[in-house]
Amino acid sequence: MSSVEHVTTMSLVQTASAHILAQFHAYRQDTPSTVGPLFVAIQGPQGCGKTYLASQLRQVLESPLHALSVAILSIDDLLLPYDQLLSLSESHPQNLLLKGRGLPGTHDIELGRKLLNDLSHINEPAASGDSREVEIPSFDKSLHGGAGDRIEVRAVKRAPVDIVIVEGWCMGFCPITTEDIDKRWSEPVQGFEDVFSPSKYRKDDIVEVNEMLKDYQDFWPYFRVCIQVCACEHISLHA
Repeated sequence: MSSVEHVTTMSLVQTASAHILAQFHAYRQDTPSTVGPLFVAIQGPQGCGKTYLASQLRQVLESPLHALSVAILSIDDLLLPYDQLLSLSESHPQNLLLKGRGLPGTHDIELGRKLLNDLSHINEPAASGDSREVEIPSFDKSLHGGAGDRIEVRAVKRAPVDIVIVEGWCMGFCPITTEDIDKRWSEPVQGFEDVFSPSKYRKDDIVEVNEMLKDYQDFWPYFRVCIQVCACEHISLHA
């Protein structure tokens, strides 16, 4: 199920929370509370308000009216530590797309796999009989002159958890074919010529990052709901 709605900033949280609640109640009808939380992805371009939306959604969902337990994670929290980002850049000296952070290839895939798996099982009884808990990582973009670095654990989330929200610009992205890369290289998207032009990057750079995106496909099966935020005051809801 999917729909596209035109919303104002004020109604964005209301629209998204209503969609999540409807999907959560349907999910709970099919699965017991011990099976695991409902995973929600928020995708959208940089600066569209994903982090703000996630925080506001948690306030609504954890309010006395709904009394749900929510865990929030940004895909940026899975970025490689500073020294590994440097090593990545040095091992791909010609690829300008891997000189910073944020693109496929700059995240800790193993950490992501472990974190999502641990969260999916957080409501199950632990072997010791105690409640399970999961450490939520954090990445500080202000460190090392803006290059950023992983810092100490931001929070420890304990069972039960009803909903897990993960926000990030590449949530749900899949690699494209070589044929598609060739076509888009010869026919750049209008309006993005100055941002992403053949004069700045090589086609091999894009092919390499596209190949790295394959590792992210292990993440997406966890998610049953996707909220896509656009800069033009549209929201796309998927389940």
